[in-house]
Amino acid sequence: MLALPSVGNLTSGFAAVLLLLIVATTPVAGATSSSTQEALDAGNEALVAGEYRAAARHFARASDTSFPAAYGLALARRGQDRLKASLDAARRAEGLATTAEERLSALDLIALDLHDLALHDASTGADDPRLAEAAATLGTALAIDDASAARYLLLATVLQTSGLTEAMQQQVHHARELGLTDDLRQRFAMLPLAERLTARHLDESMTKPIRLHTPPPQYTTEARRQRTQGVVLLQAVIDREGVVQEVRVLRPLPHGLTQSAIDTVKRWRFEPATLAGEPVDVYYNLSINFQLGL
Repeated sequence: MLALPSVGNLTSGFAAVLLLLIVATTPVAGATSSSTQEALDAGNEALVAGEYRAAARHFARASDTSFPAAYGLALARRGQDRLKASLDAARRAEGLATTAEERLSALDLIALDLHDLALHDASTGADDPRLAEAAATLGTALAIDDASAARYLLLATVLQTSGLTEAMQQQVHHARELGLTDDLRQRFAMLPLAERLTARHLDESMTKPIRLHTPPPQYTTEARRQRTQGVVLLQAVIDREGVVQEVRVLRPLPHGLTQSAIDTVKRWRFEPATLAGEPVDVYYNLSINFQLGL
């Protein structure tokens, strides 16, 4: 199995996020010779230890015609901050991929390398064609698997670097719909996108969100039949565009009313909270009252 290096190692650019997307790859039994497998195992051990030069040597010795060797070499080169060599090896790995998981791993790494190469080249700026290629590569990956919040956030970061703010906001929205874990927020904390992912708790220095469009909830047939009434209490993030994100249930009701409440508030729109005159993301409690006859 191709193990994953620790977050403290691959320090360039998207390093911490990379580990959310890397898929550990197990060579097919019997598909490699014993000497090749020994080289893969040695390369894997060196990667985990952060010994990238040794890892690169072992993976290069393993084979140029297997995904684990090409992908391991790409990771090793990235660990050495040799991004062009990492990109070349990642492209080769994509061509050798035999499963969707392997191709996704290669595509993610290709996008990471392209972004960091553009970021390191101050002469090109936001118009660097490598940024457009990185975005297109992540778009291809999302067409294969659109259930990764981390991948949407990577695309958002590429778009932010490209100066495409509106498109970046759309990708953040997709990620938030999938759910942002504390681990995911922590891994993105080192990136410029971090401020888009950090909601604040309201205090007296801020203005509160103001409701602009709040259509009422729908009673479910079963709840009406059971004559269920009460309040669903939710916590959500009202983002700086006034959109309701990251809904969490604090107090539920049975017979489908909790889901009805969640679906309802996702359609609500607010004037966002502000801090020093600037819109900010805030945590905000929302209560949905279900009363028969209302």
